[in-house]
Amino acid sequence: MLKYLCFIILGIVLFLLWNHINRFSIGNQYDLSYTGTDVSFTQGDPNDILKDLFNKVVNREEVCSRDFAECSTIMLGVGGDCQINTIVGLYGALNIPFSPDDKRYINSFGVNLKTVIEDVYDYLTNRPSMKKLLFQNNLDPQVYWYMAQLRSNLLPKNKLYPVYLGTYHRPDNKFTKTKEGITKELLYGHNLLMYKTDLGGLRSFVSSLLPFVDVLERRQSILTGLNASIQLLEREDANIQTNGNVCLMIDLCPAGPGKKFYAVTELDYPSTVASFDSRRAADVESNVEYNILWKLKLNIAHEIQFGTTSFNTTDGRLPELDLTQLNQLQSDPDDLLRARQVKRAWLNDEAFQDLLSVKAYLPTKKDPPYTGDYNPQNVQLKPPTKFYGKLDRLCLDTRDTGAARCNDDLYCKEGIVINPDSAERYDMCVERGTEGTPCIRNTSDLYMWTFDEPEYWQCSEPQLYCKKDVLLDGSKINMCVERGTEGATCRDELGNGCNPGLDCLIDYNSRDRNLCVNSRDIVLNSIPKIVLKEQDGVLIQINQSGLIYAYNPGFRKDPRMPYRYYLPSLNQLKQGIIYLGDYQKQSTGMSKRWQQRSFFLEWDNSRCYIMYCEPINRPTGSTGIQAFVTEGNIVLDIKDRLEIIHLSEHFPNFFQLGKNDATETDLYVTILLNDTRGNASKGMTYLEISTSSRIDDLTPEYHLVQALNYVEVLLGLEQQKQREEQQGLCSAIVAGVASQRFGDL
Repeated sequence: MLKYLCFIILGIVLFLLWNHINRFSIGNQYDLSYTGTDVSFTQGDPNDILKDLFNKVVNREEVCSRDFAECSTIMLGVGGDCQINTIVGLYGALNIPFSPDDKRYINSFGVNLKTVIEDVYDYLTNRPSMKKLLFQNNLDPQVYWYMAQLRSNLLPKNKLYPVYLGTYHRPDNKFTKTKEGITKELLYGHNLLMYKTDLGGLRSFVSSLLPFVDVLERRQSILTGLNASIQLLEREDANIQTNGNVCLMIDLCPAGPGKKFYAVTELDYPSTVASFDSRRAADVESNVEYNILWKLKLNIAHEIQFGTTSFNTTDGRLPELDLTQLNQLQSDPDDLLRARQVKRAWLNDEAFQDLLSVKAYLPTKKDPPYTGDYNPQNVQLKPPTKFYGKLDRLCLDTRDTGAARCNDDLYCKEGIVINPDSAERYDMCVERGTEGTPCIRNTSDLYMWTFDEPEYWQCSEPQLYCKKDVLLDGSKINMCVERGTEGATCRDELGNGCNPGLDCLIDYNSRDRNLCVNSRDIVLNSIPKIVLKEQDGVLIQINQSGLIYAYNPGFRKDPRMPYRYYLPSLNQLKQGIIYLGDYQKQSTGMSKRWQQRSFFLEWDNSRCYIMYCEPINRPTGSTGIQAFVTEGNIVLDIKDRLEIIHLSEHFPNFFQLGKNDATETDLYVTILLNDTRGNASKGMTYLEISTSSRIDDLTPEYHLVQALNYVEVLLGLEQQKQREEQQGLCSAIVAGVASQRFGDL
């Protein structure tokens, strides 16, 4: 038991020491006696700075009009620009300019500024231009405090603080407010500046304003409110007058008439006079009630300033709190008692206490403090990696060194648009697998949206597609893009859902099934049609995939760029047949008549054949591919089927323009045939195709030439790949023999 008691006592002592150590080092802030950077560091009168802020409120000046007009516009579009106005107001008062990097850092957050406001204050505190002020105010930029619930008794006087007033939404405890006769949910959030002083500081500031002769009603209204606070405090005892707290609330935020400048004192509702004790001003534990009351006081004063007339609850457990009569004296004793009971009920309601909050953004007090001979330039700031290179932050500027621009497994996405109305672009660190970032490689099969054996590639969302071999900064990467965009899969399996200007290229045998491509990039369109021929009285299917390919009349080859060979690939073509068009050929009989036929390319056992035939079910007089796009399948009456010459180093082309003798290049195309497959017996080593007729309308010559050229290029690439593979195999065999023979040596 004795040992147990000793440990208990030791724990209590450690607890008290710990809390004592941390109690006074939570935060500090900047006084206004010294402002500027080390270059323009000056001593001045804090009242001059307060007067400048006062005039900005009176004149309704837009403080963001120069440096952060873009940011302000964005924030106004989503509810309010109080965050950026408060930031600009604070550092404008301290005479610390914003560099282009500062502006870019803040503007990069766009509408998310309010969610990262703590990081922004931390960044602005750790600028080299702040070193002199940090030293002067004995502040340590290495640790930045976001005080979740403001403890007013911990904040030193005569300093300027950026604070947040707001409510937490609690669905189980509904509170409402009435403004301009309209009742709505008590839910808000607001940033503003707070200058904490006392009665003497308030008197001094108001006295500095009196010499100004001004007839502006707005100025007079603010002065009347400040003087009323002075008169009420002068009626209190000496302790309150000397030590009591006064908070000047400087609201630069809302545009136009919304800007405010007002005082909140110990006397405002709820009164903190009874709980104020100057001897315990820094004792957090002994002043819990005092801090709670000040939290409520600042929020209620804010709502009164912006026209709220009453608070209420939807469940009716609390009577209506009339904010217009909080500080009015009641003549009727019963009314006075009733008013006191209502105000007390609201203050004692724990849900209401939890609903309202006051937050402050505070650097930490330097402990131990800077010495008198300390060089301010030696103040240690946080490195850039604390603010750049993180998720949803600007990328590090490390391109000259080659180091990573983002931390961990993040990706630097360049050229992100924050404001559609601005030309500014930002390089931001984002998660991989999101749109415009590299795909995520995963060996599991949980996300088989696309794959590349033996590893799977995935994007973070199903509406994204992993597009292979995207050229970026001179190298190819697998990148996540939105489905329906160019080069990505179509949005559904039926071939629908491509962005405007794109067509869905269907391939039922491809792993991706379909692709959205620019029609100008498609040499051969695919049409889902089964092609049949009659054999021994039975119709059999010619094309394996059920697709027939035809030349795309909208195709326009850029002479500066090669074909996009994957649209479609050679493997895809081999599973279908290619309709070349309607042309004429000479008959093989004695008459040598020119006959109109429909021409096709077909593969069989890796050999390419040209067929000329007549469709059995084609309407009379119809020509071109449109004649095949009818109900039902296509049945061909094949007149002949000739094997095209096999491409090799000696025969790099299987067709030529003009006749076999190279004449009439604008009217004829000659197909070279393989004379080892029975064609020689017919005396045919080539087939001349005429693209003109005096009788029938034929397919234009350039359709035939473009289609043949495309197939020839694909065949050439295949031959090249085969040669490279053979060379590689030969090298491997030689290496294996050499290893076997000389391995023992």
